[in-house]
Amino acid sequence: MLPGAKTGAGSETSSLTLMNAVLLSLVACLSPRLADAASDVAAYHAGDTIVVVANAYVPVTLSEAWAVLNDYDHHARFILDLKSSQVISQPGKPLRVAQTKISRFGPFRFSVESTWEIEMTPCETVTARSVGGNIGEVEVVTRLYASGGSTRISYHAYSKLRTLLPTRFLVGMVESDMEQRLQGLSDEMLRRRTLPSAAVSTPAPSC
Repeated sequence: MLPGAKTGAGSETSSLTLMNAVLLSLVACLSPRLADAASDVAAYHAGDTIVVVANAYVPVTLSEAWAVLNDYDHHARFILDLKSSQVISQPGKPLRVAQTKISRFGPFRFSVESTWEIEMTPCETVTARSVGGNIGEVEVVTRLYASGGSTRISYHAYSKLRTLLPTRFLVGMVESDMEQRLQGLSDEMLRRRTLPSAAVSTPAPSC
């Protein structure tokens, strides 16, 4: 091989390596979740009940996590396949939220409507129970834990879905729904952390 050709190949390789490094840096800047947030989700069926156990670890304060978690009127903006989300209860009444979403199972899509009654202990626990819609019987318990400058969000969900499909076939769909929810919430928590307080739709409470 000619000396000039060898030098050119080395130069091209170095340029590609540098370009890859720059692209990776840009991706990391544009998508902080890739490096900063982590989650794990496991689902299984026990009889006719689907159980989901999930955790997300997000480098935000407890207050910042709580503000996004309970910003129900804006959930559809950042949770994939959630088409609408709105608080429908009157002030002073038990909190109720109406939501519509698209759930996917293989090539099939299901339109899901749900009304949730929500109880909460600020900055600690949220319990949501389905009280209307076509979703079936669902209870989701969410707990928040401060952990070394980050927040761990723990979910336990129990579902008896209103469908003719066997329960064992729905486990993957429910698991995917939870993964999308965690990803959307985590991304929004990280995004809001970079915004000035005046630009945040729901200010973080004092936890």
